Amino acid sequence: MVDTGLLKLIQLERGVDVRTSGKRTFQAGFTLVEAMVVLMIFGVVAAIAMPSMERSVTQSQVKKAARDLAMTINTARAYAVSRRESIVIEADGGDSGNEWGNSGWVLRLPAGVDGDQAFETPNKILVDETKADVDSFSIGADGRIYNAAGTAVIAQLNFEICPTVTTGVVGRKLEVNVFGKVRISDKRDC
Repeated sequence: MVDTGLLKLIQLERGVDVRTSGKRTFQAGFTLVEAMVVLMIFGVVAAIAMPSMERSVTQSQVKKAARDLAMTINTARAYAVSRRESIVIEADGGDSGNEWGNSGWVLRLPAGVDGDQAFETPNKILVDETKADVDSFSIGADGRIYNAAGTAVIAQLNFEICPTVTTGVVGRKLEVNVFGKVRISDKRDC
């Protein structure tokens, strides 16, 4: 007679089931409790990471708007100097506090080129020109900044690019000197 207690001990120790001719049998899967614990941990991590993710997205949108505006000004300057004609950049609508940010801006290219180029900004980004308080300007054939009509030189333009809702995001300041040179820096007091 076989001692069943001894067989169970062998079975537990070696993972061998005597009833299945010595083949190992394993059960795969998770219990409901294990699955619920994993989902709870995932939810807590997501709740902690969400504000940081939103801040990162807003920060990248602020930086992108500053780069796009700088690129627009540099492109307009290159066209103006190489073609020896004025190129206009203007705000594409907006309200008095956010002329450049609500819809973005338009680079008015000369005839015979691909056409006007429009740049859009997200709704939660504020772009405002604070020095000369203009909603359009031109870059002359000499590379200098003028009013939109091209009749008066503008000494400097300052654009502030800030988020409208998210705190903890560093804004950007874009300064354009009279010769069209663009400088971008951080703006911490948005």
